[in-house]
Amino acid sequence: MRTSTELRWVADGLTEENSNDDTFEYNAEYQVLICKIHKQAVRSLETHLRALHILGKKRRVPLLEKYSSCLLLPPKDVKVPEHRGLPISALGEPLDGILCDDCNYVTVSKVGMQKHCKIHDWWWSKRDPIHWTNVKVQTFFGTGFQKYFIVNEARK
Repeated sequence: MRTSTELRWVADGLTEENSNDDTFEYNAEYQVLICKIHKQAVRSLETHLRALHILGKKRRVPLLEKYSSCLLLPPKDVKVPEHRGLPISALGEPLDGILCDDCNYVTVSKVGMQKHCKIHDWWWSKRDPIHWTNVKVQTFFGTGFQKYFIVNEARK
């Protein structure tokens, strides 16, 4: 019978028997380590493994050693890919996003875009409702650190 922690490992693709997992993918071009389960780059592998995967020290140490040579940039220093590139498969399916028609501002929130339009002196109204284009986007990091980049809809 498995414990709840062991069940969590199995659900996350990390098991005691699976020490050579492929749960993470290092992207050397952008210097980020992406968790394929959570579909985003990790800021601290130690914290990510402990808090999100609920792994004990015995399971964390081999993974920390495996990825210790990877240079990871802090979120603020990670450059985003050029717009319209291919999606990064480890980040999952692209999200529905919105591109400002006047600048390169990208978001996934219609309300956020309506607020952004004010810097261009545009005001949302029923007569003149849209100042943006729908696009597909991805981001390396989650809430508070996201910087969206536009991707082609065709998958690798």
